[in-house]
Amino acid sequence: LEQVKQNLMELQDEGSQLIALATGAKKGGSILDYCAGAGGKTLALVAMMGGLGKIYAWEPHMPRREHLKERVREYNAEGVVTVLDSVESASEVRVDCTLVDAPCSSLGTLRRHPQLRWSVDETEATVDLPKLQREILANASATVKENGTLVYATCSLLREENEKVAEWFDKEFGHEFVPWPHDNAPMMKTTSSRSRRRNDNDDDHGDDDHSDGDPDEGPLNPSGSSPPAHMATLTPQEHGTDGFFISRWRRRRRDTA
Repeated sequence: LEQVKQNLMELQDEGSQLIALATGAKKGGSILDYCAGAGGKTLALVAMMGGLGKIYAWEPHMPRREHLKERVREYNAEGVVTVLDSVESASEVRVDCTLVDAPCSSLGTLRRHPQLRWSVDETEATVDLPKLQREILANASATVKENGTLVYATCSLLREENEKVAEWFDKEFGHEFVPWPHDNAPMMKTTSSRSRRRNDNDDDHGDDDHSDGDPDEGPLNPSGSSPPAHMATLTPQEHGTDGFFISRWRRRRRDTA
């Protein structure tokens, strides 16, 4: 498309755009895009903020960071976006919202990258990456201002990388952060539709049913219960997007801690 060549349009999976939307970015605000990658969500945030405000972007991998800088220049967003050159610089900023798009197994992208079925390392996906994700989330949380918000996202459908990391954060940082329920329709659909399907199954089978529940639920929520309102999972079959997980919190005010 000519609009893409002229940098007038950015092609992006809807799920990635919903992650940006989950930040609630507003004109004049400040955001830290932690683990910014090549900058797709960074540029989506620029658009959300109407070019007004401040976005800090941190990407630890040098080649991606250089590509990020190039894209920011191409989209004439240098007045809004500052690409940070060290994790120390990232840890020093204080912002209204920090987005942690954490490194993950990428198993939510299987429809576009089916080869991942054979290349994923189970130990890495269920042990090593969750450990790294917890560390990144904890470090990034320190950059959020009082009453500011924190958004955690992956393109994975594994509970170890998603709900379990979010539950760990709830437990370890509950004295500093409170859940921030999703208020966007696609995210809220995750809770209501899964709960409704589970209730329908219960009505059909009665109390003596010992089946494994809805096969579509898979690893997302094996108990069949509704996920907490501040956690949401996007799936290809339900939302038409790649598989994503998004959880978010708000830092407590000092007088309410």
